[in-house]
Amino acid sequence: FDKYLTVFISLPTGVPSELTNGNVRKYVIFVKAVGPYRFSDAKNFSTNTSQNFTIRQLFPWTIYNVSVQAVTVRAGPTSPWEQTRTLEAGML
Repeated sequence: FDKYLTVFISLPTGVPSELTNGNVRKYVIFVKAVGPYRFSDAKNFSTNTSQNFTIRQLFPWTIYNVSVQAVTVRAGPTSPWEQTRTLEAGML
């Protein structure tokens, strides 16, 4: 039984320069379990400029809201929340 699972995030490429505020220095990923869980506090993960990121230490068969924020000189707006569900325990 693997208590913690992962979610893989792949960010889109090719954002037009007129929609950016400089070069992206890092991404911040916000993760929050949906529902009245004890572990539903939001978690923040920082990554470099890689557009692929794996979130680890998630609970099995749980729905999570995920949002991404790009940081240039300052932090930009967060993306709309997207929902994803982790697999059942032992399904990897």
